[in-house]
Amino acid sequence: MITVNVNAFVEDWIRKGGRLSDTLKAVLLRSVQGAAPSASVKKAAGLPEARQAGRKRGRPKKLNREEILTFRKAGRSWEWIARRLGVRASSARRAANEP
Repeated sequence: MITVNVNAFVEDWIRKGGRLSDTLKAVLLRSVQGAAPSASVKKAAGLPEARQAGRKRGRPKKLNREEILTFRKAGRSWEWIARRLGVRASSARRAANEP
């Protein structure tokens, strides 16, 4: 249960109570309860769903340029290399072209 303390207001009529004071407290309580969840709460709620969908988190893999070039010399396609290394074909091509 949420407790709202409105004694911080300077107005004396709020502290004394009454219908208007109760209404104001109810409005404040509803606005606090209806606040949007923070980004971290949304992220934590979506993680299990993302994992189930097969999405990975974290830093990208370090690719071995020499291994990629060996596969290419053996006549393997970019798609084959990508599946073998668990990355996208464009990532394999980029790693092969980096000095």
